[in-house]
Amino acid sequence: MRKSQGESIRCPIDEQIVYNQLDDNEAAIWSLLLASGYLKVLSYDRLDLIEANEDQMYELTLTNYEVKRMFHSMVKGWFTNAGSAYNDFVKALLSGNLKEMRNKDKTIFGL
Repeated sequence: MRKSQGESIRCPIDEQIVYNQLDDNEAAIWSLLLASGYLKVLSYDRLDLIEANEDQMYELTLTNYEVKRMFHSMVKGWFTNAGSAYNDFVKALLSGNLKEMRNKDKTIFGL
């Protein structure tokens, strides 16, 4: 996903999100960003058209130019001092190598 490029993401939303769920539920961040006003809903699946065992999906995008700039600056700041580890992280990301991404993630973010 390239949120800073103005694109959207499709994901389920939990309107009852609780802060402590952020560690256990990778989709929870989208619910939090939506509830906080950083994202807006472009479209969503009608409940009467989806199977009972499927999640209702929402198409989300950043709300405005200022939010887009804020996220761009924030993400850029994460990688400012990362050096070659950042390039290796991006290569691993583009190749779909999750193991290498995690290794570089630890180097970049000091995890």
